[in-house]
Amino acid sequence: LPLQPPRVFPPAVARTLVERTLVLRTLVLRTLVLRTLVLRTLVLYTVVPMSSEEMRPARLWRQMPVEQRVAAATAFWQDEQAALEHAEAVALIARQLKFRPKSVLALGVEKKAKHLAGMAQVSDVLAARLLVTYHLEHQRPMMGAFLDALGIAHEDGLIKDESPRAPDEATLDRGVAALAAAYPKADVARYFWTLLWQDPDTWGGLKDRSELEAR
Repeated sequence: LPLQPPRVFPPAVARTLVERTLVLRTLVLRTLVLRTLVLRTLVLYTVVPMSSEEMRPARLWRQMPVEQRVAAATAFWQDEQAALEHAEAVALIARQLKFRPKSVLALGVEKKAKHLAGMAQVSDVLAARLLVTYHLEHQRPMMGAFLDALGIAHEDGLIKDESPRAPDEATLDRGVAALAAAYPKADVARYFWTLLWQDPDTWGGLKDRSELEAR
């Protein structure tokens, strides 16, 4: 059989096909990365033994008041660095609403935040990201107060040093006491747990303290 000449598309159609191919390739790559992260997290939380008192991000998310979950979810959807967690959240909402992911993406931030805040069951990876964005958006004064009490240089609650040293026990005792005296117990516990999950090497001294009890 003679070879068939390649099909030639009009320029506009060709550009559309290329754009759709690139978008599909990006979605596939993000899905593969997300699946890898989820599997690693499942292995971590399955293999590493945890005491009955150990708090997980997903459990702490469930304990948050609804209005705080809405605030956290709103900040989360505005976080440009959370693309992988956004993909997971979109999939969860789409499954719950029986929507296509594309339809969920088209929703406004307020609606997506409301739907996500109404979900009590989320993964530890997603819950941890929600908690981090919540603190960065709504708890900067508390974060700054804690670092001030520890004598750690910061910019609006963010440590300047990229590799901070763990505070000694006496300094940490002083900082914990100052924060516990100035802020609600649940807020302090939520913040300390978030620090422990985010950087256990620096904040390991917070473990087993009574201030981790949210109630």
